[in-house]
Amino acid sequence: MKNILSALRILGFTFFLASLVLSYSYMPDQVEAFSTEEGVQTISRADFFYLSIGLFMLINIMFTAFAALTDKAPFRTGGFFKSAEQKQAFSTWVKIENMLINVLMAACIIFLGIFNNPESLSPSGFVWLVYISIGLLALWTLQLIRVLFLYKKD
Repeated sequence: MKNILSALRILGFTFFLASLVLSYSYMPDQVEAFSTEEGVQTISRADFFYLSIGLFMLINIMFTAFAALTDKAPFRTGGFFKSAEQKQAFSTWVKIENMLINVLMAACIIFLGIFNNPESLSPSGFVWLVYISIGLLALWTLQLIRVLFLYKKD
């Protein structure tokens, strides 16, 4: 199981980094980030790249630290976890949640890249990437209910 989680984690990292590099290569110098009542807000392509990398690193460091703390937390009766299996399931849940957040960030970057370069592709054809990523994240978050409440005490 640990090897599968490591492979999924590497896959999430690779997908994010590949989407960022690919999107960066065909984005204009000023990236349209979002629209407000005052108009379109832009950010430079380099700032977008470094902010994306920084956010990616921050989220992954936080999730990695939390997963490590969960793995090292001692299991004892009357503690947070009802059983050793629940502790392992929660640790697995955290690691997969991290991977799904990486996939969501990659999907958003792909969409922004296509949105900022409509000459080659239509952005409306790729909205489903973001919706599927959000749906997977929501379904996995619902899985947390099962992990936290349906395990029996040892």
